[in-house]
Amino acid sequence: MIHQELYTLISGDAGVSAITTSIYPVSGPQNTTFPVIVYTRIHSDRRQNFDEVENFVRSIFMVDSYAETYNATQTLAEAVKTAVNDYKGGTIHRIKLESENDILESETDLFRVSQNYDIWHTE
Repeated sequence: MIHQELYTLISGDAGVSAITTSIYPVSGPQNTTFPVIVYTRIHSDRRQNFDEVENFVRSIFMVDSYAETYNATQTLAEAVKTAVNDYKGGTIHRIKLESENDILESETDLFRVSQNYDIWHTE
């Protein structure tokens, strides 16, 4: 499953794991220590032929890196990008970084870098 492959790719990277091991799908726990990575599937498109849905899929995943300082957030986001951008292997045919945004979460004063990755894979 693509969720597990993405988690394994991020968590298994030495650059990322040197910064954090806190990696969660959709939402992290409320009482967590930072930095944290949260990944969420935004959508998936399945290619169709005349009779059936093929197993070739394009998924967009948002990967958010949270930290208490701007520099820590930038460092973590760069480690994530190094771990996954241009990756090919297993069921993943290609991962490309499509967009990246810097955000200050006003309610928590946490910094966040939000990255959207375009992932082509088979199911």
